[in-house]
Amino acid sequence: MDETPQTSSAPRGKLTGLKRRQLVVKANKKVFLWVAGAALIVTTCLVVSQFFVRQLIYNNKVIDEKTQTNKTIEQNKETIKTVKDKIDAMRGNENLSAARADKQNDSNFQVILDALPASEDAATFSNSLAQTILRPANVGITALSAGIVDGQSASVPVASSVVSTGEAISPAEMPFMVTYSGSLESFKEAFLRIEKTIRPIYITNFVLSASDETTTINITGKTFYQPGGEIKLGQKEIPYEKK
Repeated sequence: MDETPQTSSAPRGKLTGLKRRQLVVKANKKVFLWVAGAALIVTTCLVVSQFFVRQLIYNNKVIDEKTQTNKTIEQNKETIKTVKDKIDAMRGNENLSAARADKQNDSNFQVILDALPASEDAATFSNSLAQTILRPANVGITALSAGIVDGQSASVPVASSVVSTGEAISPAEMPFMVTYSGSLESFKEAFLRIEKTIRPIYITNFVLSASDETTTINITGKTFYQPGGEIKLGQKEIPYEKK
């Protein structure tokens, strides 16, 4: 009876080289997937966090602007009270009442508008200077111009017209020139009447010339008017910075 030799097989549970390599490759794939997933999650969190940070900064800017607007409104409310008190005081001001041209029809506020009008009034000023101030002083007017003198027009100040900015608008200058003749007494009376007028008049230069027949004076000066302010409610766009 022939005996057939039996080959010994590898013990169970022991990994061969090929099997071990397959397990390593499989483990590497799992690790790669886990690392890729974790990187994706971290990147997403960073992007979302950056978005929320930008949104938070933008919202803070909006809140700051709204807070500043609210402060301005509160300041304007207090200013309105002050202005109202001053207006009430002007209604009963005796000096303004005494300066009214028409005691029956004019109000005290008309005196203020006459003293400092809201726009350039070269024609009105020229007529008032001639009829109300100079002619009653018995002088003869030979030349009179206002608004444009020697090629120079009224000087309009460059300033913000929005009252909410808190910047006051400066009065604008309007030049004038007048030449008249008369006696020394009439000149004195004319200067006194110019001094007493409610309209602010600043004399920059005057030239007195005399001859055998007459005495003439040439006056160059300027008066003023107050450009009206503008109150408006605007909108401010706050840019959203994208980085």
